[in-house]
Amino acid sequence: EIWDGAAELKDGADKLKDGTAELSDGVSEMKDGVGEMRDETGDMDAQLEKEIEKLLEEYGGRDFDPISFVSAQNRVESVQFVLKTADIEAPETPEKKAPLEEAGSVWQRIVALARHWQQFTDAIRSWFA
Repeated sequence: EIWDGAAELKDGADKLKDGTAELSDGVSEMKDGVGEMRDETGDMDAQLEKEIEKLLEEYGGRDFDPISFVSAQNRVESVQFVLKTADIEAPETPEKKAPLEEAGSVWQRIVALARHWQQFTDAIRSWFA
C-alpha cells in the first residue's frame, strides 16, 4: 500500500508541476495583454477629445443642415424623436348608399320619397327604443 500511495503522490506532484507551468504561462500572457491594453489606452482621453472635436467640426458648423427623418418638409431646429408604433390603419369607409333613383313620373317620385321616409323614421325609432 505504501508503494501505491507513493506512486499516487508522484502522479499528483507531476500534475501540480504541469498545472503550475500552465498557470505561469497564463500569467505571462495576461501580463503581455495588460501591457498592450495600457499602451493602446494610455492616451484615450486625448483620442476621445480629438474625435469629439472632429465630430463637432463636421456637424456643429453653420453650414450643416440637419435633415428630418420623417419628411423633407419638416424644419429641424433642435432634437428629433423617432418612435416606433404599431401600424396605423385608415378606418373603413362606410358603404355608400345608392343615390335616390330618378323617377320619371310624379307618382314614382312620391312612392320613392315615402319608402325613404319610412326607412328614416324606423331608424329614428330604433335609437329611442
